[in-house]
Amino acid sequence: MSSKLASLLDFQSFAHSHLPLSLYESLEDGSGDQVTKEANTSDFLNIKLKLLGMANMKYFKGTECQVLGRLMSSPIGLGPL
Repeated sequence: MSSKLASLLDFQSFAHSHLPLSLYESLEDGSGDQVTKEANTSDFLNIKLKLLGMANMKYFKGTECQVLGRLMSSPIGLGPL
């Protein structure tokens, strides 16, 4: 995965270029009246990160952690849908 994925539009573009077209369109279309899809999109776009300065870096060991036996550089992940 590219390290340039930082926004919802970045992920949508990445998915569009890497998934079979029929699968991408199925996921992008949503289902029913799309209330959940619209709510999820709205919530994702409203995420704001609060930037805090670190006063004492001598205790900082990085963001690397292990999740389900897999080493991750950052403990931030996205669910499949």
